[in-house]
Amino acid sequence: MRRTVVSFALVGLVACGGPLRPSEHPEALVDPRYEDARGQVLSLEEVTARLRSTRVVYIGERHDRVSDHAMQSAIQAGLGPRAVGLEMFQQPVQDALDAYVAREVDEATMLARTAWETGWGYDFAMYRPILARARRDRSALVALNAPRDLARAIGRGGLGSLSETQRAALPELDLGVASHRARFVEAMSAPPRL
Repeated sequence: MRRTVVSFALVGLVACGGPLRPSEHPEALVDPRYEDARGQVLSLEEVTARLRSTRVVYIGERHDRVSDHAMQSAIQAGLGPRAVGLEMFQQPVQDALDAYVAREVDEATMLARTAWETGWGYDFAMYRPILARARRDRSALVALNAPRDLARAIGRGGLGSLSETQRAALPELDLGVASHRARFVEAMSAPPRL
């Protein structure tokens, strides 16, 4: 069985030919519209139709933009139940997300156990519809971010500086794909759109 994952992270929406953003067209105020990288205006139905056969969907955001979060939520709803990967949660808090989806803890407890305020800190109200829909659908919420101490260690000293225990926490890495590295460097250095 194929499992589709909708991942909310700082990357573009890939199945629509590049980054997708909320449209500034007037009709978008009543009927949400989105622009793909070529400037083509798409309805929500057109976006989700393009994405339904895609195994993994990445939907980017500017963390402080309500319109970006509304776009994510609308696409999530249009795709139906899917596992949702979230960059704003570090992997060690996965148990708290699982307990939230299973309705073993309420939202306040999940936020406390995931240290939302200190670990992420953006207004949870913008993220609430995504997490609440996953809970209603009993769709998995997946903590995608590496533990902060591991990311800091790599940032300070590179992969070679990691202890054996720290290396064991990493997935298999293939750092030899030049095209991937170039795309990553370009994405990280590009000015934000809009």
